[in-house]
Amino acid sequence: MEFITSDGAKLYYRREGQGEPLLFIHGLASNLQSWNYQLRYFRNFYDTLAYDCRGHGRSTIPRTLDMSDHSRDAYELCSLFDQPVTVVGISMGGYIAQRLLIEHPQVVKRAVLIATKSHGEKPATAAADDHTENIENPKEARFRFMRDYIFGPDTSDEKVAELVRLEPTMPEEQFDLVKNAIGAFDHRPQLAACTQPVLVLHGDHDRLIPPSYGEELAHLLPNATFVMIERGGHALMIEKHQEVNEAIHHWLKRVSVE
Repeated sequence: MEFITSDGAKLYYRREGQGEPLLFIHGLASNLQSWNYQLRYFRNFYDTLAYDCRGHGRSTIPRTLDMSDHSRDAYELCSLFDQPVTVVGISMGGYIAQRLLIEHPQVVKRAVLIATKSHGEKPATAAADDHTENIENPKEARFRFMRDYIFGPDTSDEKVAELVRLEPTMPEEQFDLVKNAIGAFDHRPQLAACTQPVLVLHGDHDRLIPPSYGEELAHLLPNATFVMIERGGHALMIEKHQEVNEAIHHWLKRVSVE
């Protein structure tokens, strides 16, 4: 399905299930398909909506893009629900979820922040870019990035190679657009005012955004719970989907009765 934003952009989304609303926001250079494990599980209990962020997947690729575009899109998508949402964001999606908490607290009931951070001077992929810059073959460079920065030790090289082969490659110009949109930001000064319940999940083998960032984020939020996923890399919701789904569902049931 398509949602038309106030500035005319098209956001492609998938909505399934009934109940309290869960809004899923993916990471950089990804798309809503990255939430497949979560959508198949949570649609049995909740009204789930995942979308391709502006500049990603089947959504509009704009000429210019910044974090305010992403946060406005998320806010406007909340109009599809008749009650405040639980927003679930991973990595870049976590940055957007924090902006939603800060700028539009009235539409957010709770938040789940996965493999993300509260501030950055440059995109998290910068270190990985340096790591792969001397690899000429694009597929090999993609494999090394995924192997060394995205997945943890329990995901085999064969599985990583399969994902690299199946995942469509984003054109370089488009990747630069979406990467530069999230370059420098700092949410730390505003997080103390975000009083909604928040679950922060992080993998202990995340090399792209190390777990110390998740611990710091949980410390800055006044009503946060931090959970470390053992042997999890950056792509927690894929390689540790069972642990992630159980942690989120247990937390949602707990905070709903408090």
